[in-house]
Amino acid sequence: MSEKITRREAIRQMVVAGTAVAVAGSVLESCGSSSSTKKVHANPVMEAPEGTSVVKRSWSFGDISLLGLGCMRIPKVNSDQRNPPIDQDQVNDMVDYALAHGINYFDTAPAYGQSEKVMGIALSRYPRESYKLATKMSNMNYAPGTKVTVESAEQMMKTSLENLKTDYFDYYLLHNISDEESFKVRFIESGVLDYLIDLRQKGVIKHLGFSYHGNDEFFGRLVDQYYKWEF
Repeated sequence: MSEKITRREAIRQMVVAGTAVAVAGSVLESCGSSSSTKKVHANPVMEAPEGTSVVKRSWSFGDISLLGLGCMRIPKVNSDQRNPPIDQDQVNDMVDYALAHGINYFDTAPAYGQSEKVMGIALSRYPRESYKLATKMSNMNYAPGTKVTVESAEQMMKTSLENLKTDYFDYYLLHNISDEESFKVRFIESGVLDYLIDLRQKGVIKHLGFSYHGNDEFFGRLVDQYYKWEF
C-alpha cells in the first residue's frame, strides 16, 4: 500500500472511521446503564488497568483515539416519566470511563437535544487540553424558500460555546450535508461557510469539516471543488 494517499481517500477513510464515533456513545451508554451506584473518579486517567487504553492515531489534524464518544444519545434518569431528565451523574461516569481508557474525542451537536449542555458540565471537570471536542453547525431546520442567515449561525455558535464551556472547538462540522442544493442554501449562498472560515482564522475553530449523508457523486464534488476540508 502506498504511504501517501490523496485527500479524498483520506476523507473517505475518516467517514468510515466515523462510524466508530457514533457507535461509541451507545456502547458506553450500555456499559453504564446497569450501574446502581455512581462514582466520580478523582483521577480516572490514572485508574485504567494497564493494556486497556484505546490506541490513538496521528492525523494532520491531531492525535485522536480510534474510538470516540458519540454524544447523540445521552442516558436519562430511570423514571416512569414520559420525558425523564438527563442523568448527569451517569454522563459524568461515561466521560470519566472514556478518558480513563484513552478516548479523547467527544462529538456532539446542537441538534442532539441537551447533549452540548450536559457534555459541557462533564468535560469541563478536566483540563481543556486533555480532550478533543467536536460540535456542528446544525442549521438543517429551515423552511424551503426561506433565507438562511449568518446571524442565526452566529447565535448557534455562541450557544454552543456557552453550553460546552469553552472558547474554541478542536473540530467543527457542517452538519448533515446530504445534497448540493441544500448545501448551497445552508452554507454557500447564506455566507455561513465564509463565517466559519473566518472563525477558523481567528482560532475559535481549529479544524473545519463536515458530516455527510448523501451519495458518492456529490461527495466527490464536495471534497474536490468547494473547500479544502480538513476532516
